[in-house]
Amino acid sequence: MTSTRKGRPKRISLKQIGQELNVSESFVSKVLSGRMGTSSARTEMAEAIRAKAAELGYRKNQTASALARGRHHVIAVMIHHHGNPGSGLVESMLAGISTVANGNGQRLALSFFIGRKEFFAALPAVDGSEVDGLIIGGISHPDILEELRERQSPKVPVVTILPDSPQNVFPNIGLDDSALTYLTTAHLLAQGCRRLAHFSMFQSRLDGFMRAHADAGVAVVPELVVACKQFSYADGVEATQALLARELAFDGIVAQSDDHAVAAVNILTRRGIRVPAEVRVAGIDNSPVCPTCIVPLTSVSQNDRERGADAAGRLLAAIAGESISSVSHAPTLYPRESSGPHLP
Repeated sequence: MTSTRKGRPKRISLKQIGQELNVSESFVSKVLSGRMGTSSARTEMAEAIRAKAAELGYRKNQTASALARGRHHVIAVMIHHHGNPGSGLVESMLAGISTVANGNGQRLALSFFIGRKEFFAALPAVDGSEVDGLIIGGISHPDILEELRERQSPKVPVVTILPDSPQNVFPNIGLDDSALTYLTTAHLLAQGCRRLAHFSMFQSRLDGFMRAHADAGVAVVPELVVACKQFSYADGVEATQALLARELAFDGIVAQSDDHAVAAVNILTRRGIRVPAEVRVAGIDNSPVCPTCIVPLTSVSQNDRERGADAAGRLLAAIAGESISSVSHAPTLYPRESSGPHLP
């Protein structure tokens, strides 16, 4: 039982653990840190040390450890907020980062930015004097990354969480953006759709829409592609109204955001067009609104939580001196009622 002083638990030291087991403080330190090197210890003794540390409530002094190794146990996280309000993209990414950081005794220094001025104003020292590493996520800024690389010290590794791009200059936890619409398009085609409309913003996502048609041997109807300016609900309303005004037959809508897709479901329902019986609809982001939509919405997830966790894990490996590389995660499709009964 640990003693208390002024209501606070007294920190248990390595020396106390060693005295309990009649071994040296340095030996206890090596066992608990996993740094035995060429030393050897009987399994029974190593287990006894770990058990005694747990029994006494030993907690590693992170501050002292950091000072001894020239570390701060602080990771900077800088995000250009992406996704519409309520999409949950940033929150999921940060949750993944935080889970791994907390599990490894790391603190986070979080900043949001929009452009170059905000980024460098909030950027901590990248010479190793303030943080051990940096994660950058959200919307890509190739010019900022290039400038950061010129300023960065090898002591402070950087990992990015950005869509796959040839401009990436740091190890990146990416995602094939075209795969998002490829999955939803292929799913609707498999559900029997043959005249799919598309609310289009990003060229990469339009490419996924086109590629899924080509792979399925189904012709794209160019007149059913409606250009959008933003991912907002209002733009989804405008795109749906423009599509209906063309008076062309269509049996499905592949949207580039969940807000677009929800707007389409609402407008079609008000016009007496049944979803999914007459028109099947799919979105992107798998946001919290999907299961609560008037017709639960089929969507595809960018797996931001998993990518955030991966970024934190790889950054910690880089801080420890390991070599890390870029990786691309696959999106995940979540079929719901808006695309009709799931067909095998």
